[in-house]
Amino acid sequence: MFVLAASYVDRYLSVVPTLKSTLQLLGTACLLIASKLREAVPFTADKLVAYTDRSITAKQLMVLVLLMLIEPV
Repeated sequence: MFVLAASYVDRYLSVVPTLKSTLQLLGTACLLIASKLREAVPFTADKLVAYTDRSITAKQLMVLVLLMLIEPV
């Protein structure tokens, strides 16, 4: 799952200009997408937000996930 998430980060960064301040959000969004595709029990958005020490919000996470899925890279 982590290899898949890293691949998503790499593909996204190769196409979309991204600020350094949003890299943690991007990585978390990629982890969420990868876990939903590969895990029987995927991560929840709230659990991933807690893992980031609440430096992002669940709303920010879900918005980025939605943007990534609407406009595939």
